[in-house]
This record gives sequence, C-alpha cells and structure tokens, in this order.
Amino acid sequence: NDMMEKRKVVLADVHASVREMTQIVLTLEGTYEVVAHAGNGRDALQACRKFSPELLILDLTLTGLPALEVIRAVRTEQRGMRVLIFSGSHCRGMTMEALRMQPHGFVHKEDALPTFYEALRAVSLGHQFFTRYASRLLDELASDSAVKSKLTAREHSVLQMVAEGRTSKEMALYLAVAPKTIEHYRAQLMEKLNLHDVANLTRYAVNAGMVA
Repeated sequence: NDMMEKRKVVLADVHASVREMTQIVLTLEGTYEVVAHAGNGRDALQACRKFSPELLILDLTLTGLPALEVIRAVRTEQRGMRVLIFSGSHCRGMTMEALRMQPHGFVHKEDALPTFYEALRAVSLGHQFFTRYASRLLDELASDSAVKSKLTAREHSVLQMVAEGRTSKEMALYLAVAPKTIEHYRAQLMEKLNLHDVANLTRYAVNAGMVA
C-alpha cells in the first residue's frame, strides 16, 4: 500500500553486505524506507541528523565514532527516534554499556531472522524487544544498580578515582584523609561489590561508566 507513510530507517553497520541484506528484508516488509546506509559511526550520526529517521538500526562495532556515542547523541537530540541494536559483538562490556543507554531493542546477528522481524515490529510499534541474552544482561545491570545504590557517597568517589587510575596517595590528598583510610574504603568496596582485587575493581568501575 503505497498510500501508507513508510517509516524512514537509517542502517548503520560496518559490513556493506549486512546493510544490503537488511535493506532487502526491510523492503520486503513493505512499511520501511531505508533513507541512508552508514559504514561508520560518524556517517550514522550525520544521517540521523540529516534525515531524522523513525528508526536507527545499529551495529555496535562501528569505527570512527563509537556506536555508544552515536546512541548517546541520538537519544539526546532526537527523542522520537527508535534505536534497534543489531549486533555481532561478543564483547560483554560493550553490550552492557549499550544497554545502559536504553535502546528500544537488541537482536544479535546469531539470532534467527524471525527474531529480527519480531524485534523490528515491536520497536516500530513503540514497544521494546530484547532477546534472552540481552534480557539477562539487563537483569545484571538492574542488580548492579541496586548494589551501587548501597555505596556511600565517599565510596562512590573512591570508586570513580580507582577508575581514573589514581594512586592511594593521590586519593588521600584529594579527599584529605590518611592513605590508610583509602585502603579501608577500597576493602569496603571490594566486599560490597564482591570483587577480590584492585584490577577487578578498576574493570568494574570502568564498565560501570564511571570514567568519562
């Protein structure tokens, strides 16, 4: 039905073949119009700004401008735009970070095509759609936030400085406490977050987005 307004879509994926195949799938669906292809993050963001599509289908492994920055920008600038992540990435940290930005849906490239269709329809209709893998990570994020809310303001500060790679001495100076007190905070954090060494604590802080 050509009378029906088609939904404008921007496809952002590193691989041209994936973009082309996705375009075929969308065209067959009949209610979508692909207004731009983007092979990197910068082009994806420019296309979104130029065309204001209803939907952005985005891979996480974009080069140039990272996909996370693209999501952050479009979620701020174009609140009406729906974001569906169509990812081939197995990087758990990156996926967690992307989910923290609250996209509307997430499908992995290993999922079957009907799953992609289902996600497409759900997200286009204003719903959310997350595959089992993404839902599991979302649950982890929720319990993560619950843990983080148990931290005191001072523990938060120490955690952030750990993420920034500051030494105990620097932290002690900055917070005007004895270095021994910093060790105490660090031990408290490890206990609360159930982490057993500084390297894991640092990784946690970085993954939790505590560093700009």
